[in-house]
Amino acid sequence: MLSIGCLPTRNITEKQIKTQIEVHKPGEQTSIRLFSIYKKSINKNNDYIELTCFKSEKKSGLLIGVIKNIKLENPRKFNESDKQTFFKELSLSDCETIVQNYYTLLGKIQFEKVKVNEIVYHDFTLDKDIFISLKKGQKANPKFNMDIWIYGEKYTVKSTQIIRKLQKFIQYAKN
Repeated sequence: MLSIGCLPTRNITEKQIKTQIEVHKPGEQTSIRLFSIYKKSINKNNDYIELTCFKSEKKSGLLIGVIKNIKLENPRKFNESDKQTFFKELSLSDCETIVQNYYTLLGKIQFEKVKVNEIVYHDFTLDKDIFISLKKGQKANPKFNMDIWIYGEKYTVKSTQIIRKLQKFIQYAKN
């Protein structure tokens, strides 16, 4: 139902969903459906973000996974311990709230008149650990990009792609 195209194959969210969100009990069977909606290396540090929706009999939601590479003075000495991986789980209701507020922010920011060297942000805060931002500036176009701030770090993603796929997942999860 949700086509993705060519994406990196890290699957950090799959591992987290299968081992931490899905409950496995001896002698019982479980079933879960996963929908990858976004996987991308971003910025100069080659940080990585993944958004995966999940649906089981007990709950549905979205898991955001991030691999943050630590800046090193000598990048040639980089190894796996120079990465931080963290996750943020959102409920189906949280996904709906993000979609609703994205359109409200988009409506507000489109009327902003920015001055030279000015950037205007409109934000929606979901909780203390995550908020989304739309920004408008000389080169920033809020129709195409959205910043997801997770645990104080900014990740710029393709807003139209994520919002469209979240809407499809929300419809699917409710049926």
